[in-house]
Amino acid sequence: VFNFAEEHKAEFAGAVPGGEHSLRWTELHKGFQKQFEGQLESFLTSLGSDLPTLQAALQDDDDPSIQVMVDVMLAMMEYTKFVDAMLRILRQDAEDQIPAVEEVEVRS
Repeated sequence: VFNFAEEHKAEFAGAVPGGEHSLRWTELHKGFQKQFEGQLESFLTSLGSDLPTLQAALQDDDDPSIQVMVDVMLAMMEYTKFVDAMLRILRQDAEDQIPAVEEVEVRS
C-alpha cells in the first residue's frame, strides 16, 4: 500500500477530504486491486497454496485476529477505503516533510 501511495501520490495532491474525486482515482484503484491480487497470488504460490485454499481456511477459522486481517484486506479492495488510505498516507508524508520547530529561549 505504501509503495503504491508513494508511486501515485502526485495524483492525490491537493485533494480535499469529502471533496470531488478524480476519475483517475477509479483507474488507480482498479490498478491497485490487480496489483494486490497479483501479489497475494504470488505469495500463496510461493507457499504451495492458492486463493481458493486460503478462502476455505479463512472461513473455517474462528480466530479473531484472522478475521481482522481479512477485514483489512477486504476494506482496501473497496474504493472509498482505498481513497481514504491514500489521502491519509499523503497527509502523513506531508507532515513528515515539515521541519520540527526548535524551542528558543527568550530573554528579556
